[in-house]
Amino acid sequence: MRPRARPVVTLRPADVIGSGLCVGCGSCVALAPEGTAGMAMDDYGELHPAGTKDWREHPSARLARTCPSSPTAANETEIARDAFSQAQHEDAHVGRYIGAFVGHAAEPGWREAGSSGGMASWVAAELLRRGLVDAVAHVKPVQDPQGEGRFFRYGISREVGELASGSKSRYYPVDMAEVLRTIRDVPGRYAVVGIPCFVKAVQLLRRDDPVLRER
Repeated sequence: MRPRARPVVTLRPADVIGSGLCVGCGSCVALAPEGTAGMAMDDYGELHPAGTKDWREHPSARLARTCPSSPTAANETEIARDAFSQAQHEDAHVGRYIGAFVGHAAEPGWREAGSSGGMASWVAAELLRRGLVDAVAHVKPVQDPQGEGRFFRYGISREVGELASGSKSRYYPVDMAEVLRTIRDVPGRYAVVGIPCFVKAVQLLRRDDPVLRER
């Protein structure tokens, strides 16, 4: 007897939005056909996907695999075991890790400009300096807040000097839809700085898309 094929699990954008579990990362919008979806601010000042009825109501197996709020997508434990298979330790509370340390950026300027010791910005700078990545996706101030109707957004930095504008934590609604499209369309190696649920979205997309996995 042949083993029974597993049913294909699908998910609609409307399911995630209606459940109140959407984290506003924008990964579903990045995957949407051009002109069918975008990110919009709701009455609570939170960003959520908005689009045509066909897009909102369309059952998608890919969305079920890549949305960080999908109940059938790989969870953080599965992602970590694949991404950090070399890690020697695993803890039920913190996950997989090689070592745990306390520190700050020693190079002048980074610690003072950062929120938590300046480590994230300094590591991003080192990745660029050493040629390990070609660009860094991170939250930056916009050039024209009044014109754009917002103060911060995700952007791409390709030079160390550009990173300073993105230092410090930004407690402000942002999404990754635009930069994810850029990463998908423009060849190169990218580092992405983000909160855990956004980084989970990036890792799920990398598991599903060979181009994003390579970049």
